[in-house]
Amino acid sequence: RSLETNDDMHTLQPFPDDEITAVALSADGACLAVSTTTTLAVWHLDEDVIHLIGQQALYEQASVHRLVFAPDGATLAALHHTTVHLWHVTNVELSHAAVIRGHTDRVNDVAYMPQQSCIMTASEDGTLRRWQIPLA
Repeated sequence: RSLETNDDMHTLQPFPDDEITAVALSADGACLAVSTTTTLAVWHLDEDVIHLIGQQALYEQASVHRLVFAPDGATLAALHHTTVHLWHVTNVELSHAAVIRGHTDRVNDVAYMPQQSCIMTASEDGTLRRWQIPLA
């Protein structure tokens, strides 16, 4: 892992031998989530210092194609083919919370509802669905 500094940018190459498929930044800018074809990782960002919160091996069929943090940063949704995997995120841990299944084609997007106990998903199966999610 390397962090290269230029005059106005930072380059992070966390997995030099793997393709990055999705990235998300929490609303407060404190957490960075990255998925590759094989791994999901979340870092805590503190100015120019980053530290790994957690890293998990990913699923077998297809890579994660979208990551979305809840507005409070405590939940991360990872869109994976026809499912949504929900992860609880703290400053010290990344833990799998739930898998949402029900769409019959690729899930393209997810949005957290204001009360954060529900999400809406949009799929290539032509449906929008509302789901109750477990609270951290």
